[in-house]
Amino acid sequence: MKVTVGLPFFNARATLGAAIASVLNQTLEDWELVLVDDGSTDGSRQVAKEALADPRVRLLWDGKHQGLVARLNQIAAAARAPLLARMDADDVMHRDRLRLQVELISRTGADLVGAGAWVMDERQRVTGVRLPSPFHTRAEVLRGAGFIHPSCLGQTRWFLLHPYDGAFVRAEDLELWARTVEQSRFAFLDQPLLFYREPRRPNLASFRASWRTERRIIRRYGRGALSAPEVAARAALTHVKALAYRLASPFPAATAALLDRRNAPVSDAERAEAEAQLARALAPPRRAAA
Repeated sequence: MKVTVGLPFFNARATLGAAIASVLNQTLEDWELVLVDDGSTDGSRQVAKEALADPRVRLLWDGKHQGLVARLNQIAAAARAPLLARMDADDVMHRDRLRLQVELISRTGADLVGAGAWVMDERQRVTGVRLPSPFHTRAEVLRGAGFIHPSCLGQTRWFLLHPYDGAFVRAEDLELWARTVEQSRFAFLDQPLLFYREPRRPNLASFRASWRTERRIIRRYGRGALSAPEVAARAALTHVKALAYRLASPFPAATAALLDRRNAPVSDAERAEAEAQLARALAPPRRAAA
């Protein structure tokens, strides 16, 4: 097989079936799907078990809630294919995602590749598009460039050589890019190959935890990459973001406007095409024969 798709989940019963269907519907069929239950209590594992009718699917669980970082490292250790694709339980893959990313990594010899993403709300309505910001230095990472984390596909050996750091349980991807960028080869596709779910009423506690972690990353990796005033300014910006979202939180329209600033707008025609692609990704999948 060419690709291991790693999909950790925790209490994701409402969205997990769609995520799995989009893997089963990939135009590249030479893959395995590793589902990892991080101690769910909402019936998610039963949804995952239904996918085991396809022999390319494996389900791992130990009854514990260890968190995303531990599960991502577990998936890399369990992968049987030379390439490993990230996937989250609330997102949906474009049908050509694996095929196009495998072609890119084969053509470039990159360690890791990323792609763009259509952004969708809780009802799977496309609200914008987000493209990766190519980066080649630690300074560029700390200034905001980076991959869209669940769009990444890379060499399995690279993930084993560079495990996620358990000291950074939020913004773990930012820490990984900052730590590895100058020893790795990265490549980028502007084409949106993921449907990234972004609720219009975000979990502000999670946002605040991410910004706290981001400050730690800026201070750790900023030395030697940014000037001292820029380190202070980048850290202060996370406080500004937290304040803006806190002030906006009582007003849904204001919160939505802040979220929309993170993405590029889409025209009616682009939205219609994206939602047609989404429908194809979620069509009843054909399962491989046992």
